Amino acid sequence: MIEKAERLLNVESEDPSKEIRQAIKCYEEAIRINPTNPKAWIKKGDALFNLWEVEEPEDPKVSRCMSRERRRCYDIATKVAPKSEEAWMAKATSLQFHDKKAALRCLQRALRLNQKSVSALLMMSSIYKDIGNMDKSIKYAERATAANPNNVYAWHNRADRMFEVGQYDKAVECYDRAIKVDSGNINLWIDRGKALIKIGQNDRALKSYDRAIEIKQDSWNTWMEKGKALLNIRKPEEALVCFDKVLQLFPHEDWAPIYKARCLAMMNRVEPAISLFDNFVKEGDEIWKKSHIGGSIPNFQAEALLEKGKIMLCSGRIEEANDNIEDALARMHREPAYFARKIYDVWAVSIYRLLLQALETGQEDKAKELYIKFRNRYRELKGWRSRKVKSGILKSLREFKKGLSPKERGLLSRLERMMSGKQESAT
Repeated sequence: MIEKAERLLNVESEDPSKEIRQAIKCYEEAIRINPTNPKAWIKKGDALFNLWEVEEPEDPKVSRCMSRERRRCYDIATKVAPKSEEAWMAKATSLQFHDKKAALRCLQRALRLNQKSVSALLMMSSIYKDIGNMDKSIKYAERATAANPNNVYAWHNRADRMFEVGQYDKAVECYDRAIKVDSGNINLWIDRGKALIKIGQNDRALKSYDRAIEIKQDSWNTWMEKGKALLNIRKPEEALVCFDKVLQLFPHEDWAPIYKARCLAMMNRVEPAISLFDNFVKEGDEIWKKSHIGGSIPNFQAEALLEKGKIMLCSGRIEEANDNIEDALARMHREPAYFARKIYDVWAVSIYRLLLQALETGQEDKAKELYIKFRNRYRELKGWRSRKVKSGILKSLREFKKGLSPKERGLLSRLERMMSGKQESAT
């Protein structure tokens, strides 16, 4: 019956749920014949997961029921075969996103049976990363490469852990070891390039991306990373070619137009860059309105408006810049969250530039209004995440003030003292 179930699961079908359900019945028949067959219980659990992925039940009760039945299968498998590494691994897999501690206990049982189980070691590494224990995550990644030095996944995992903790030199070494095992894996070359960029070895990084492109020329992700690397080392013309290639291969990539506009701005083609941002936001808004009812505009448009504002700030168009940055803040669908600090940093500088502009032209009342607006917005930021946003604002303003003339610093200091009643200002 198990063999029959395997054949059913290998059938190619537009709607595979029928074959999966039939396979589950086969596993149940195998269990009826031999209730202590661990393989039948494990395979039934796996098939239940496949069915859940295919059918994606909207009813949470149905989803929970399928999940409970799947875990029950693995529970029984470990009871009837407590010395089966496969059973403990299957149970750990079913638990790793819901009960990490229980998953770790299952993995420990699997490792007692097989200390060199790379799968168990890598899952341990992944779970410890998820719970924030990077020391143990790295430890298990190292054990995985020691258990099987020719396992590409082990080296890739270890390299990623090194990258995540900022040990980029070691990450490159691990990517190199992984590449020796599988030199045709483009993801290894891409990730190696990212690590090389971090340590300033830009030429080696670009060669890494070029190697990935040789392996697969239609990989838009590789072109994207190469373009970002070229932009990072201020080669906008070459980067622009890469981002055009990205959009040719994958027209719906949201970040490519933003990076293209950055290239144009770096090439002093300010108006084309602004026009590109405007078109991107307009098209995005139209698509969003057609496909959603209510809700928030995605952060891509906010990012575009922020970049447009930064270009205008550099061009001296301060009021227009502030309007775009305010619009970016209004469009963030989580505040403060993803890239919030970046937006608030630029927003604070734009407000202070407007303040300074008003003071220099004798518009003291306008400067006071802007200061109150800044202070109120700053105070409205609440919650633990806002601490980083506030610290970023203060740091950005300190850097901004360092670049001012003594006269300009004096004007701002006088206003701050006036508005704070000679107490310590918000900044």
